[in-house]
Amino acid sequence: MNNSNIRLLCTLILFIIFSGSASALDFSDFEGTWFMSSDANSGDITITNATEKSFEFSFQGLYLNEITGGANFGDLEGTAFFTAKNKAVCVYKSEYLDDVTFEFIIDNGKLQVSVVEGTEWGLFGLGVYMSGTYSK
Repeated sequence: MNNSNIRLLCTLILFIIFSGSASALDFSDFEGTWFMSSDANSGDITITNATEKSFEFSFQGLYLNEITGGANFGDLEGTAFFTAKNKAVCVYKSEYLDDVTFEFIIDNGKLQVSVVEGTEWGLFGLGVYMSGTYSK
């Protein structure tokens, strides 16, 4: 076996190893209730009705202000559409604010939610954010 064949074989083995782990993720892995807690901000996202194309979600968030002792709440419901096996996006169209694009990614058993366009500032109660890392 020459060097070129060995490189090809190694590349093929690596492809099989990594593509096998990626294909193990299924759209139904998104379903369920995910929880996030960081400092004063916490929330949960419930994902239902996952199909090969999309899923529905419901977010409820809470911000506790330790200085004033007050709390702010926020919620959001929507549909996210898959762009890859482990990634989905939702464009939230606000009546009063700019549109916000949220990205949902599953990686290592965690759900990462982030804003990829726009801002979530002012979308919920003061200090309430949907962005963060969630666990089941």
